[in-house]
Amino acid sequence: MVVIAPALVMGAAQGALGIAKAFSGYSDATARARAINQQRVQQYRNQLAVRDYRYKQEQAIYGQRLGQYNQQLGENQRAFNRAVGDTQMGLNETYRQAQVGQFQRAQQLAARGGAAAVSGKVGRSANRIDQNPISQYMQGQGMMMDNLLRARYGAQRQISGFRDQLISANRRAYAPVSIAPTLPLDVPKPIQQAGPSGMSLALGIGQGVLGGVSTFSELGGTNMNSDFNKAFKLG
Repeated sequence: MVVIAPALVMGAAQGALGIAKAFSGYSDATARARAINQQRVQQYRNQLAVRDYRYKQEQAIYGQRLGQYNQQLGENQRAFNRAVGDTQMGLNETYRQAQVGQFQRAQQLAARGGAAAVSGKVGRSANRIDQNPISQYMQGQGMMMDNLLRARYGAQRQISGFRDQLISANRRAYAPVSIAPTLPLDVPKPIQQAGPSGMSLALGIGQGVLGGVSTFSELGGTNMNSDFNKAFKLG
């Protein structure tokens, strides 16, 4: 009959339990590291998705604003063209009226000159009659030229003001699209959590064995070799 010393049994059991705990701890630590790494990778993917979604949104908004900007430029140019056209029409009307007035004064001058000729007056009296209509005609011509110059300069100032307004309006329209969206910075890649090393497993196993030896010694197993021989002695 084989008799096994209780100290050896308890020591072996304690050692086996320690080794099992070492493997269990190693497995748990590996699982925790794997779970942490999976969570960090998922967070990284989520951040990438949010970044790409926001960038696409910014691009869509910018594209819409760019379309509005181009439309506003067209409206500003049409408003400028209408204002310049109205000013030019007014200036043309001023020139037309001046031509009508000049034609009327020329007719009046011709009529007065003919009246003086048929009056039969000669000498100084005839000269005074001729000079009076001519003087009035020349005075009218001078006033007409002055008015035309004033009208032309006034139209030029108006057109210059319209052009300044166009530039200012275009600048205001450009402000919302002056900065195009840029690709955001890369999301930092996740840092992998290191799992337990093989050395830590070996250390745990060693501690389990030492625990078994300690239990064996505490229960009276002073000499492992002799107790081992006694344990397997046939009775």
